[in-house]
Amino acid sequence: MVKPEPVELEGRRDRGTGGSSRGGDIVIVGAGPGGCAAALRLARLGHRVELFEQARFPRNKVCGGCLSGDAVEELETLLVPGRGFIFSLPGTPVQSIEFIIGSRRIRTSPRNRCRIIPRDLLDSTLADAASAAGTRLRFGEKARLITSDDGMSRIEISDRVVTPRWILWAAGLAHVPASFKHRSRKSSAMVGQAWSIRPNAVCPPMGHIALHWLHGGYVGLATVDTDRCLIALAARTTSLAGQKPWDALKNLNPRSPLLEPVALIPPSGALAISSFPYRPRSLGRGNLLMIGDAAGFEEPFSGEGIGQALRSAREAVDAILNENSYDAAQRHYATAMAAHRRIRRRTRWLAAALRSPVANLVLNRAIGPAPWLDRLLNHVHVKGTA
Repeated sequence: MVKPEPVELEGRRDRGTGGSSRGGDIVIVGAGPGGCAAALRLARLGHRVELFEQARFPRNKVCGGCLSGDAVEELETLLVPGRGFIFSLPGTPVQSIEFIIGSRRIRTSPRNRCRIIPRDLLDSTLADAASAAGTRLRFGEKARLITSDDGMSRIEISDRVVTPRWILWAAGLAHVPASFKHRSRKSSAMVGQAWSIRPNAVCPPMGHIALHWLHGGYVGLATVDTDRCLIALAARTTSLAGQKPWDALKNLNPRSPLLEPVALIPPSGALAISSFPYRPRSLGRGNLLMIGDAAGFEEPFSGEGIGQALRSAREAVDAILNENSYDAAQRHYATAMAAHRRIRRRTRWLAAALRSPVANLVLNRAIGPAPWLDRLLNHVHVKGTA
């Protein structure tokens, strides 16, 4: 078989950037929130953007259904900038978030700042907005990343190899070269599952979220409407003992009334989420930047997963538009993402504390309210971690 020859995409002078022209094209791989957000920002500034996605929308992807206040604010800024590019924000406003830790219940009041948005609805909204802005979306096409010793990267698609000015990798961790990956410590790593069911007696009312903290992990339920309740759980990797997360939590919490109902048992095809927290060894090299989950993700309980993807897209776009060299753009992006990581680390510490047996015991034996904890949890979800 003849190896396809590299094809240099035709460059042109970009308009509307307010700065120096890059004169080349941008390829984005992955049409999730990070990829579509980056494409949308670039296309609105006049850049020619190609976005490749191996799946076909709508796709059934349950994870990322609950957004914190900061994530919603980021999404509103992205979707409603005016001048003809207005898309309504999808999903259901959150009326309350209840944390159940043993017998203690703590309720926060988001005042509709947080939102429950099923991933298929969010993905299609962002993809439509990116397309309307001028992005060339190509679904059902798998792109493979090719890196070379000189630090520059190419994308192999079907029978051709493209060498764009910039590549934004937003396809998660699949097919990312091992040189970019960083293994999480097994002692702190978590693994999750997510699925959806028709609302039943165990699910909270529509527009409400219930987060149950258990030994070794947690289970979250969010009711979108009369037809769908999203379920997501996470268990510590060291607690699995070869089991799936759901089974591990059941064995660790045999008296939990939440895990008894048959209605919550995950289907055989329940979505498995990669282990977390995850931080890549490198955020990019040369003309390649990692965005979305490939740029790292933390605990999902804060509702910041989508917010992290959207912010990584924003920081990557800022880096490639405001710097005059690949090295400067890499440093710009790495510095911005390091600041976000320091903030998100607090969420990881809080999650580790709340799922520990010691915290469960202390909070259940404490007499009276715990206003400090109310304020802390309200800040994490409603204000977010940014």
